[in-house]
Amino acid sequence: MNFSPVLKQGLNVSPVVEQGGKPSPVLKWVLLLLLVMSLGWKSAVRIDYSSNLEDKIHSFLRRSDFIVTVSEELIRDHRTFRAFKAACLMLVTGISHRGWERDTMNKRATAGEQVFIVFGGKIYAEQPTWLTAFDFLWYKVLSELGFKVFPTPVIAVIASKSCDAQRLPWYELSSAEPSLK
Repeated sequence: MNFSPVLKQGLNVSPVVEQGGKPSPVLKWVLLLLLVMSLGWKSAVRIDYSSNLEDKIHSFLRRSDFIVTVSEELIRDHRTFRAFKAACLMLVTGISHRGWERDTMNKRATAGEQVFIVFGGKIYAEQPTWLTAFDFLWYKVLSELGFKVFPTPVIAVIASKSCDAQRLPWYELSSAEPSLK
């Protein structure tokens, strides 16, 4: 096939670009329509970022025979729970998927305390930020597509070393989905 006559004539883009390189009215209307559709989609789909994580943390600690109090302190809009049992003291809170509270939590711990993160039912010495951020972004995509999904909770724990808190069944908090009652 010989394309030289087509190449010599040039590609006809007159419906898209007018003489002088200005966009045509057709292109302007198409872009305007795409903008309206995009904004309409974003305003029609509401993502519910709330979950029942705080209730699940409170119930989990109570089931584990801790005396639980709700601290007045908020960490990035998350309630903080103080849990007591014998010589064991814990501070438990939900944290951001992006790892913003990492330094705050480590600074709060004393030499006699351990800090760990619970994500997906597993215990991590430090927040696996790549995993948690990807999980949250995936949740946002699915939510915008209209699926009823919940992000995997990220929980920070500061506990006295005498607690052996890592032995608790943290896997019970691996999902933020509402539990059936």
